Amino acid sequence: ELAQLDRTLLRVRNETAATRAQLARMKDGLPKPASDSTATNTYQWDDNSPRARLPKRLLADLQFRGNANAQGELSPEIRGILQLTDDETRKVQSAIDRFTAAYQKLILKIGRPVEPTPQELGNRSRDQVLVLDFQGLKEPAQALHQELLADLGATLDTERLRILQDSLNSWVQVADTPALRLKQEIFVTDLRISLTYQGNSPDRFVSLPNSASVSVPRSMQDVPHFLKPLIQPWHDEVRQTTRLPSAPTIPSNP
Repeated sequence: ELAQLDRTLLRVRNETAATRAQLARMKDGLPKPASDSTATNTYQWDDNSPRARLPKRLLADLQFRGNANAQGELSPEIRGILQLTDDETRKVQSAIDRFTAAYQKLILKIGRPVEPTPQELGNRSRDQVLVLDFQGLKEPAQALHQELLADLGATLDTERLRILQDSLNSWVQVADTPALRLKQEIFVTDLRISLTYQGNSPDRFVSLPNSASVSVPRSMQDVPHFLKPLIQPWHDEVRQTTRLPSAPTIPSNP
């Protein structure tokens, strides 16, 4: 009986020590590790922790913004999700910065204004429509994109690289049939864009990729960052030459 009591006491002491260790870990937001392969590892939700623990498989179903702005600066959200160290953050950001600089040069080299089609012109005067053609963009742009992925892969493992790439999809459009989105900045495909100056709203445009069937209203503020150097001179000139209709005069009572 004494031996049995000794074993029971030892077991209670071990359970007490394990419980204390678990409480210490939970204060830091860390789950209790399984003692062996057969142990049940049940995660207890800690209301005081700023973090939540999720299975990795759920990351594929969640949407993250990888970039914080149009220039491709990494968002704090994606840095936390990928658990990037300071060194990894510098390397990843440097790779993105090299890509955006090379892409800007490519856009300015390939993009050229062309004559609008009758459909693009509609019933507007020629100076109110700007059509930019980017034929030949696809191959060199895709090469730059592949270089970016290779640079990122030198720092990130395959799993984290996939998450980062998915989170940048709203910034980088890599599909062969692009659809202009509000925050779309980079197009890795041939492109033709038609911008129309709306006289009753001087900052409103309509952008049409060559494969789109529906026009997308945009303002100069929404124009992709990399396209602005090609669009801004035309925008400034048409604003100066286009006169808006004056407001009706309301006669005052005598």
